Amino acid sequence: MDVLGQHRRNVRAFLASKASSLDIVELKENEHSLPGRPLFARFIQAWANARDTHVELVFHGTAEANFDSICATGLDPARRAGQARLLNVLTFPC
Repeated sequence: MDVLGQHRRNVRAFLASKASSLDIVELKENEHSLPGRPLFARFIQAWANARDTHVELVFHGTAEANFDSICATGLDPARRAGQARLLNVLTFPC
């Protein structure tokens, strides 16, 4: 079950609508976030146990040096510093 399938298919339209002022040079799907991968399985487990299972695409800013780690393992909840509490974020910058 790919609960993110619709978001994956519509990411370009989402960016055109919500980030039209950005000059997007390249867009790569995060292979770690695909069904069958450990990051996706962890997301599904958390999503299935959540009170609110609504999923939205969101932006997360970070230094380029952090991309590989975030893409491979997701965001580290221990490093949150006042941000909104999100169930999980499967990132698409990689």
